[in-house]
Amino acid sequence: MVRTRQPAAPVSATRAADAVAVTTRIIQDLIDRMDLDAGVEYLPDAMVTEETGNESGMVFDILGEDLGLLIGRHGQTLANFQYLVRILVAQRIGDYLPIVVDVNGYRQRRFKSLEVLARRTAEQVRQRRMPYSLDPMPPFERRIIHMVLAGDPEVTTQSVGFGEERKVVVVPREDSLK
Repeated sequence: MVRTRQPAAPVSATRAADAVAVTTRIIQDLIDRMDLDAGVEYLPDAMVTEETGNESGMVFDILGEDLGLLIGRHGQTLANFQYLVRILVAQRIGDYLPIVVDVNGYRQRRFKSLEVLARRTAEQVRQRRMPYSLDPMPPFERRIIHMVLAGDPEVTTQSVGFGEERKVVVVPREDSLK
């Protein structure tokens, strides 16, 4: 099951169509090899959470039942799947493309919940004037927290720790303490 919606105004219609077709085929082939009952949908207008500011990002959503295995713990399997797709597409078309792979809208829902967490944590830091450390999270989730709070005049963020224990700490800005 493959569904493709065409983008409203593609930059290069031929190149974009080829990239969408190749990426869709690669994702569907991997899903079939994993013996999962799922399909791929290209989402031209979807929010790209990782490639901020890059409007040419391509988002593909894998749709089906019982795909938790493909998401994995904290989205780690999905992140690895996406990495594999990016490599295979780059080999096939000879160019790196900012591809985002989602499963049943998981990344979109996770983005929204991390956005709420970041804003709520920033409010706590503003009120208490003390740093607050979030739980360890994967790199793409830490980037979301940093991105959401980047423009906040009263708090700033830092990543601390190593490996799987790396986490974001939200701290009050020095300027806002005066």
